[in-house]
Amino acid sequence: MRKLNPHTKKILLFLIVLSLPLLACGGLTVTNSSRRALVVRVNLPDGRVNVKHIQALSSEIWWAANGGPYSVEALPDEDYIQRLNRLSDITEQFLHGGDPGDIYIFSNELKKGGLEGAFATLLDIQIRIAREKETSALCSGEIEDLDLDLDDVRNPQNPDASVAFIYDEENGWSCK
Repeated sequence: MRKLNPHTKKILLFLIVLSLPLLACGGLTVTNSSRRALVVRVNLPDGRVNVKHIQALSSEIWWAANGGPYSVEALPDEDYIQRLNRLSDITEQFLHGGDPGDIYIFSNELKKGGLEGAFATLLDIQIRIAREKETSALCSGEIEDLDLDLDDVRNPQNPDASVAFIYDEENGWSCK
């Protein structure tokens, strides 16, 4: 077996010591169990705050340098609200006698339903906008404060805490 020179030993020791704190990190998985995108604000025990879009049926993992309380909140999706506002504008344009031709399929639906259908569509859009702005879900918990124990090596694919969000049309976002 070949001996390592002293310089190489120092570098390896430095890398090992540098990586040991990573074994003691606590993890948090946030899962979007819905078929629509989710915007979350994650408050981690180490003081970091992150806002992130999570695609439908996806998960994201955050690692905290230490254990303690965390919270995850579903936020209104501003992109979705902007799209709904655009549809609302097109519907109002149609109701005022204009051509809603900006979105061909949508304008055909408006023309088929006439004024009554357009009013119903406008009301539905306004309800969705209000629900999106009002609906929020907040979950919190504790990430375990891990002591550095080389016998208890952390599995990076298995975080310590998890939150799952689901969306339904009646109640908006909920989490567990």
